[in-house]
Amino acid sequence: MTNFSELWDKDFRFNKEAVFACYFNKNMPSIWNYGDNWGNGSQMGPPNFAPGEEGGWDEAFGEINFYNKFPAGARKDATYQTVYYLGNDPGKAVDYTKLTHKHPYFLKYRDDESYDPATHKMNDWWGSATIYVIRYAEVLLTYAEAKAMSGAGPDKTAYDAVNEVRLRAGLKDLQPGLGQLAFRDSVIAERGWEFAGFEPAARWYDLIRTETVAKANAGRNAGKCRCRDRRTTIRILFTGLRFPSHGSGLVTMKTKRTGILTGPFFMYVCYYQTSVAKVDR
Repeated sequence: MTNFSELWDKDFRFNKEAVFACYFNKNMPSIWNYGDNWGNGSQMGPPNFAPGEEGGWDEAFGEINFYNKFPAGARKDATYQTVYYLGNDPGKAVDYTKLTHKHPYFLKYRDDESYDPATHKMNDWWGSATIYVIRYAEVLLTYAEAKAMSGAGPDKTAYDAVNEVRLRAGLKDLQPGLGQLAFRDSVIAERGWEFAGFEPAARWYDLIRTETVAKANAGRNAGKCRCRDRRTTIRILFTGLRFPSHGSGLVTMKTKRTGILTGPFFMYVCYYQTSVAKVDR
């Protein structure tokens, strides 16, 4: 697809970008015996990534420094929301600094049948949004990195692959003549921008395999605290997103239970946590 924003448009949820995706239709007849259609819908819908000021759940939003470094262009415009309507009133438009959590929210997950773009209001938390498991952009970026790292450096095909992604994002071609590692790092940065949020090709896995977790965490907004629990803990590191109730990209919490839920997108603590422990600045 040539238009990045259409990936997140409900009218284009069936598209050629999807190499492997999960499709939903909340309007299908129920497949369960209790009379509703929960088995056919997706919770990857409008409220999860919306601010409370617009009736959302404040479940996740963007990390400020990551947002500020995100290259301007069509991709950033489609990834992040820039204008918010307090109380769903277009006459009370503000930017993210006027919100309770003062972080930019993701726009790419908002559009669904229940979402009204005129007011940012939504009337259902159960939706039909497609969840991409593998997108064609991931194939291109994986090829570009693999091609560069499997030989003496990037060749024309490697550059062509990453530049195809950048072109759609509204960016110029990647700087030519990069060495092997510089090219790899540029591709990994590109993956961060392209898959920002909750896509399975999350930046977390790139940071793990390149052993750059500490570097990325050090680049977070300096005004945010780091939390550390000195007792029973569960650690979670997020890059490019942040959970409001936890206070930090690197979170360690006291818990009544040590259960943990894992998935292809991220890890998060089960809802039996108590409070954030000692805060180290």
